[in-house]
Amino acid sequence: MIQYVASFFKSINANNHPGDIAHAVALGLFLAILPKDNLTFVFLFFFTFFIRVNTGAFFISFILLGFLTPFLDVLINRIGFFIVPLQFLRPCFILLENTPFIALFKLSNTMVAGGIVLGLILYVPCYMLTRFLVGKYRKHMQPSVSDIKGSGFISKIPLLKHLVKISELKEKFYDK
Repeated sequence: MIQYVASFFKSINANNHPGDIAHAVALGLFLAILPKDNLTFVFLFFFTFFIRVNTGAFFISFILLGFLTPFLDVLINRIGFFIVPLQFLRPCFILLENTPFIALFKLSNTMVAGGIVLGLILYVPCYMLTRFLVGKYRKHMQPSVSDIKGSGFISKIPLLKHLVKISELKEKFYDK
């Protein structure tokens, strides 16, 4: 977990593309909204490791925004109850439920369908807001944060320095 937090702060202060961070946060929100007991979540979760997003921002947003999802359950369920019984989608849901492997994705579940729809609706605003905030942070706050006298102190703590080095070595090893 420490490596993801360090990776996030490195990327937000470095010259990383703001779109990578914004996609990671939006994808973290999308997966935080989905129920975790189906193959849709598992597939999308592992899919994030194969696309270019900032893993630190993804895991931080996934964990922090996961605390908000219990408050969205009623809304997600209502969206699902609106989507699933639609007559023009009924043949699709029947086909998906009767296909052996695809049925494990539980796409006709009201929580899954509502989570997918709400996640898709919130993805673009979350992306644009995060990209805007990263740009504003880099323009206005980053210079003043780097001028603070004790800001470099945290990176000089021996235990944290070793943990960051270990995580960097691990990332280099797995990137090969």
